[in-house]
Amino acid sequence: MSLRNSLLLRLPAVAATLVVLTALLMATGLGLLTQRYLIEDVDAGAFQAMASWNKSLPTLIQQDNVWGVYEALTSVAGNGVPHAESLAVVLDANERVFASSDPRVFPTARTPDWSPLWTKGTLELSSPQGPGSTHPGQSPPIESGHWRIYTSALRSDAGSGTGTLVYAVSDALYRTRLLSMLSWIVGITSLATALVVPMVWLLSRRMLAPLTELRRSMQLDSVQARRVGSSLAERPDEVGTLAAAFTRLLDQADQARQAEKLAAVGALAGATAHE
Repeated sequence: MSLRNSLLLRLPAVAATLVVLTALLMATGLGLLTQRYLIEDVDAGAFQAMASWNKSLPTLIQQDNVWGVYEALTSVAGNGVPHAESLAVVLDANERVFASSDPRVFPTARTPDWSPLWTKGTLELSSPQGPGSTHPGQSPPIESGHWRIYTSALRSDAGSGTGTLVYAVSDALYRTRLLSMLSWIVGITSLATALVVPMVWLLSRRMLAPLTELRRSMQLDSVQARRVGSSLAERPDEVGTLAAAFTRLLDQADQARQAEKLAAVGALAGATAHE
């Protein structure tokens, strides 16, 4: 039997492989869970910002205070960088840009061009039962490319519509944290795997050592093989049962050989007497 086909090698290899696969599945699950929690944090922060804007922006719009709206938006979304981590746009009742956190991308008093936020073929609507469903007047997040887009209807205290708020958050806002956490997960998983796999391999080989000893005894003479089988037959497990059966098989083989010898001697004696 070749070593490659031996169960004594294949079983420890299978056990070690299962440990590696389990570690990979755990790392993947932790990575996905981490990403989900980070996105939930982004959603919570976005809805909190929009809730604050919903209280202050309608009054500023009614006062035609473009600068005040701009300051309110840039206090959260930042300003001056077209591809920032977040962008906020306020549309008036005529669906024109009233103010934005980046006027170079969304100029005031113009029809908005959503191409910086809208990646063709990547639109994905979040579940209606998602985080946005618990915030009145705000839609669930819309995913487009690397942006998460939130919208909210702006209404005055009297309930009349004053405009629409669009807030887009880039995944760059949490990507750095995600990569950092993933590196930790991969490092810890690799370290644990490097420690556990040799232990599993050694334990498996140790558990299979009696079988190795029994297999080697089959290549010895009957006396030595019976001695090894008798010692292993004292074990209370399946290996002991197998060793006991192996010992009985050796005894039966010896008895058969003895019977053959006696039969041969008897036949020889009969032939001699006949002569």
